[in-house]
Amino acid sequence: MKQEETPVKKVENPEKGEEPDIAIFLVIFVISVVLFSVLDIILDFFEKKQYHNKVMLGRCSSVVIFCSIFLCWFVVFLTFYPGSCSYDSYQSIQQALTQITSNAHPILFTVIVKICIQTGLALFHNMNVAVALFSIVQMLILAGVLTYTVQWLAKHNVPLLFIVLIIIYYSVNPIIVRYSFTMWKDILFSAVILLLTLFLYDLATDERKTLQDNATLLQLIILSVLASFLRNRIIYGVIACFFILLIIEKQGKRKLFMVFSAASIFVLVIQGPVYDALEIEKSNFAEGQGVSLQQIAAVVVQNGNISDTELEFIEHIIPLEDIPKAYKASTVDSLKYYESFDNEYLNNHSGKYLQVWAGIVWKNPWIATKAWLMTTRGFWGFNVWTDPWVVPRDSKTYGVYWVNYLEKLTGIDFSGLWNGIAYKAGTVLVLRRVLDLGSMGWIGMFCVVRQITKK
Repeated sequence: MKQEETPVKKVENPEKGEEPDIAIFLVIFVISVVLFSVLDIILDFFEKKQYHNKVMLGRCSSVVIFCSIFLCWFVVFLTFYPGSCSYDSYQSIQQALTQITSNAHPILFTVIVKICIQTGLALFHNMNVAVALFSIVQMLILAGVLTYTVQWLAKHNVPLLFIVLIIIYYSVNPIIVRYSFTMWKDILFSAVILLLTLFLYDLATDERKTLQDNATLLQLIILSVLASFLRNRIIYGVIACFFILLIIEKQGKRKLFMVFSAASIFVLVIQGPVYDALEIEKSNFAEGQGVSLQQIAAVVVQNGNISDTELEFIEHIIPLEDIPKAYKASTVDSLKYYESFDNEYLNNHSGKYLQVWAGIVWKNPWIATKAWLMTTRGFWGFNVWTDPWVVPRDSKTYGVYWVNYLEKLTGIDFSGLWNGIAYKAGTVLVLRRVLDLGSMGWIGMFCVVRQITKK
């Protein structure tokens, strides 16, 4: 039966000038291919000349690297004491002060925040100090992870010049520096994913590293469990990786299957029945459906091919007349946090939602592709720049307020200079290309492709 196309009033994109242009994407892709081809020739030259002399980093060198990274961050931290907080941060602080009742921010992250906040309050009776304690703990963890990353790169014969440049990059990149003391769940999760990525690379390339070794298997389990508890629903991605490992691993498949199955069941039981027993509210289904929500909204707004039945279902989630007002091409937040958005209905009809979404995307591939590109633009676009800081509110929310301790100690107000540096980094073409996430995404893709083709 042919589905009836229902006309919906077409509106202009709420974000003028932000409608994704596939031509721009293709131009960026072609330019990247050319540039990376040149880079590939240069790297081949260095490899043939054997310029990547092995750098040995002992304990003293590692301590120096760790201290260099941490101290650079600490100067900026003193300028923006007690750290960067946003609305999400205050939600975590609120749970730290009371009882953990929601998994909207992963429980493990909330527990870490709670330990720091409660310790700071118990010892100093000051919320600013308590938040600063969390910031310092997170900075120490991140500095340790990045120091290990530098060690890992040196172990894999990265030239000394590149090692030095990477250390400088970690130490002064405005985005990394400011995020090091930002109270967001994404920060520690990213650190774990970085460690997991390095581990999986070694597992794939180092014949001496095998999952038959109990220590290696234990490392994999610990990193996978940590990732699962620091990000909601990432367990399903972890399970997918497990099945890939099960396919490519030549030996010890039974042991790997049993151990990883036990770990996966452990995570699912904790995040399911245990959370229910503790009356911990799970995060809304919409939190993991950013792209699909954007695709559906784009089809509605752009008068795409959509049936009465599909529109009726969408109407239960958010009134159709509200979608043009709530939809913004580059972010899903305005849609999923719109006042008329019904999370409860979506939570209870998640399976039907996925079915409706798949049908809409199938009938509107062009609109869906553009919506996906717009939502993920920060990962591929060269013209996207987000200010890498969140200034604490002046309203002293929960007793948290900004103190420029560097100015108090030295008489020098570094905040204007730092914000100016960070702003200039976003406006100067070369610096912007080095720092923005889109450039890092293309470079990462290049490295993956190069690694595969050079095998």
